[in-house]
Amino acid sequence: MNKSVYEVLDKIERIGYQAYLVGGYPRDCYLGKETNDFDICTNAKPEHLKSLFSDILEENYGSLKIKYKDVLVEITTFRLEQDYIPPRAPVITYTNSLEQDLQRRDFIINTLCMDKEEIYIDVLGAREDLGNRIIKVVGDASKKMKEDPLRILRAIRFATVLDFKIDENLKEAIIENKNSISTLSYYRKKEELDKIFLSSNCYLGIELLKEYGLDKILECDFSKIVIVPNLEAMWAQIKCSSYYPFTKMERKRIDIIRYFLSKGRIEDIDLYYYDLDLMLIVATILDKDLKIIKERHESLSIKSRKDINVDISFLHDISKKDINSTFSLLEEQIISKRLKNDSKSIETYLKEYFK
Repeated sequence: MNKSVYEVLDKIERIGYQAYLVGGYPRDCYLGKETNDFDICTNAKPEHLKSLFSDILEENYGSLKIKYKDVLVEITTFRLEQDYIPPRAPVITYTNSLEQDLQRRDFIINTLCMDKEEIYIDVLGAREDLGNRIIKVVGDASKKMKEDPLRILRAIRFATVLDFKIDENLKEAIIENKNSISTLSYYRKKEELDKIFLSSNCYLGIELLKEYGLDKILECDFSKIVIVPNLEAMWAQIKCSSYYPFTKMERKRIDIIRYFLSKGRIEDIDLYYYDLDLMLIVATILDKDLKIIKERHESLSIKSRKDINVDISFLHDISKKDINSTFSLLEEQIISKRLKNDSKSIETYLKEYFK
């Protein structure tokens, strides 16, 4: 166990409260997966926790996100969720019972706990479901999906990332309540879809989204998509609502990829101007031979402007345009092999060009 996380658990216990890792960390440890998903549940209330930890990053619904030494940890007080005010605003009542706290959670596989000595506490049979590689809901499946529609996408995400089956009752509840996904923000929907797209098992996630009819409600068309290990390239292939939020950098890369997908080919000048890894992703989607793309990139006459054999002072003397435009002209001519990359050929060409 991470030493800092051990210390967080120990500090809470030292003032007389219970504290357990819950959800992702014990689940992934049980499955033999590496994880840094540190969620702690405790019967210590937020005011008690604030007296122990100074670097509190966020407080929300009885949950504190803290930074402790080298780790980020989310600590949540045992609680009951008595009611939901649509779409996602729970009314919280604290409890001293770990079992009552676990009953409010979404999936049984996420109820496994671990104490600071790395001993598992399994109240609801999480290890059985993990062994059977199946995702079941804690309690009534339809009620849980109605309470929080995000659980529908979380179910798909866990099935994808863990390569688990979805329980039949959960499947029926997802289909029954699928329209409620439209109440979620596009940010939250994109957050879950990003995790599905980044999974090495992404194909399963997309098939489940289509099988359950979630693609239409998500306003995403997955009909023509090649699975690649690149998030922007995945989104570039998807026709989706313009309301999905992308950063400026994401949007720029998505637009570049879409341009090449519509173009249908990669030219040598493209290999010069654009990052090779990005071009290889595009080539994969276009079903081009990656070995040939790499060979073409390696055989480019120049890799950058500094490789152009020309005296900069000569460019200043002869160019009737700005130097940047002249360099662009030379790049295109040299890459296309219409011009040799030697100073004499370049000077002769430019004299003729600018006369």
